[in-house]
Amino acid sequence: MKHYKTPKCKNCPALAACTSNPKERILERSECAEAAERNKKRVRAHPEIYAARQEIIEHIFGTIKRQWGYDHMLLKGLRKNDGEFGLIFLVYNLRLIINILGVDGVKKWTKKVIFLILDLVHLIPANSKNQKIELSPSIA
Repeated sequence: MKHYKTPKCKNCPALAACTSNPKERILERSECAEAAERNKKRVRAHPEIYAARQEIIEHIFGTIKRQWGYDHMLLKGLRKNDGEFGLIFLVYNLRLIINILGVDGVKKWTKKVIFLILDLVHLIPANSKNQKIELSPSIA
């Protein structure tokens, strides 16, 4: 917060109507106020974009917060919070994939991915520690 004061308030006849502080009026303005005002203008100029954001993005946060009860961080520190969010969003995405493909579909997809990875690993010779590996265009 930034605080703004002026000595002119002491002699102002409207001081009593302006503030309950007998000395002067103190104006407070958030350091982020300009960014908040720019955001408010963007929302007013394009309400359809904000409505789409509410439908697409904010639904995820609402589900995690209200339905799953995850309304606060358990760990301290930015790096640990990033890890927490990463795990929560991973679980959300896995549940979404299961809802779309079904359990059997996820099993089939997982097998395909595992076999693809194993095929790629077998393409790498065991003695090629410092050698460059060129993959064919269909694999790369």
